[in-house]
Amino acid sequence: MTDLAVVLFDLDGVLVDTRSLVEQAYLDVARYLGVKTPSEEALKRATKVRPQRALSELFGEDNSKANTAFNRYWRDNINSVSCFTGIMELLRSLTSLEIILGTVTSRNAADTFSLLRAAGIRTYMQVIVTWGHYRAAKPSPACLVVALRKTGKPPSKTAYVGDQAVDILAARRAGILAVGAIWDANASEEDLRGAGATVIVREPKEILAMVDRRQCGGHVRCDC
Repeated sequence: MTDLAVVLFDLDGVLVDTRSLVEQAYLDVARYLGVKTPSEEALKRATKVRPQRALSELFGEDNSKANTAFNRYWRDNINSVSCFTGIMELLRSLTSLEIILGTVTSRNAADTFSLLRAAGIRTYMQVIVTWGHYRAAKPSPACLVVALRKTGKPPSKTAYVGDQAVDILAARRAGILAVGAIWDANASEEDLRGAGATVIVREPKEILAMVDRRQCGGHVRCDC
């Protein structure tokens, strides 16, 4: 495996655990609208798609009130976010190894910075790419092309860690090492492998072994 100089992360489901916050925002919207509470299955589906689509599926096509309410409740919940277990330790270790760290997300800049600050990991991110930096959603590699430009490093020295198939596809199209993370409940190892993930990691510390051979006896298990 090529030595890595850059590790980029998707935000939701990889760095920060926003699933429960998003679900709570949808429940708050239902209560505000005075409609039936969405089922657990419907909420799980909703957290896998963009809010606009989720609101349409949960509350109907004419969802302007739902959208306004969701934005309010979601932002009220942001300060409760936390990073996944092991992420803080991983970022500290990678930083000590002088690895360039960044997050590449489809969220807007305001929410991205709020989530990173609330989770206490903003200072580790040397590169931050949000929806305002590009206009072609994943699986387009556009977001990662922007990130590569910011790091000044080649794709062969870069990894992107994602929890969804579109993350893996975007990484592969950008020529970046595609790492599938499955510590979030919404992540599917089958989907990530099907999209072509080169490496599957079950815990954040496994990423450290990809750049610091001492962590794994000089051996990294992957499909490369």
